[in-house]
Amino acid sequence: MTLYERSERVFFETYRRLPVSITTGGKGAILIGDDGAEYIDLIGGIAVNSVGYGNQRVLSAITEQINKYLHLSNLFVQEPQVQLAEDLATHSGYDRVFFTNSGTEAIEAAIKLCRKWGNSNGKHTLVGFSGSFHGRTMGSLSLMDREKYRKGYEPFLPDVLHLPFNDVAALRSSVDQNTAAVFLEFIQGEGGINSAEQSFVDTLFELREKYSFLVVADERDSIGNRANGQVLCV
Repeated sequence: MTLYERSERVFFETYRRLPVSITTGGKGAILIGDDGAEYIDLIGGIAVNSVGYGNQRVLSAITEQINKYLHLSNLFVQEPQVQLAEDLATHSGYDRVFFTNSGTEAIEAAIKLCRKWGNSNGKHTLVGFSGSFHGRTMGSLSLMDREKYRKGYEPFLPDVLHLPFNDVAALRSSVDQNTAAVFLEFIQGEGGINSAEQSFVDTLFELREKYSFLVVADERDSIGNRANGQVLCV
C-alpha cells in the first residue's frame, strides 16, 4: 500500500491531495517523490514557501531555535516572536501585528475586531464581494458568495452583504451609515487574477470618508498602500 493510499484510509479529507508522496525531500523549487521522480513545485506551500526547499539560512535558523526550545505557547514572551513582530511593524507602517496560523484565522480575527468596533459605533453590516475567497471557516464563508464552498453550511453570520466585484453603482447604493466594514481582495486570486479597478477603489475610500467604516484588505498590495494606516490588513 502506498503512502497516498494509507492517507486516504485515515484522513478526514478537506483537500483533494495530489497522488504524489514526498518522502525524500527537495531542493529549491524541486521536490523528490518516493519513486525518485523530480517535480517542479509551482504551488510553493500555497504561496508561502518563497525561498524554496533546503534553504541553508532557514534550516540553520530552525536548528538554532530547536536547540533552545520548540514550543512555549503565547503565555510566554519570546524574543524571536517579538523580533518578527517589530520587523513587520517597521516595514508595513502599522503599529501592531497579530499572528495566526492561516489566512482564514486572520479573517476570523478581523471579523471579531470589526464587530467589536462596530458595536461601539452603532454599525453592524459587513460587506464582501463576488468572486472572493477568504477561507473555509464559518466567518470567512459568510463573506463569500461562492456556492461550491458555502453549500450545506448554512446559516451563516447575519448582517452580511455580497456585492458584485468592481461594481461602483452597487457599492454606492449598498454602503451606508450602518456599514461596519468592507472586506476586499485588491487582487482576487481564486480562478484568475482579477484586480480592483481604480475607480472602484477610489469610490470605496470616498465612501469610507463619508460613512466612517473599516476596510479590511485581504492581503495588502500597492493599491492598499493608499490607506494611510486606516486599513486592517490580513
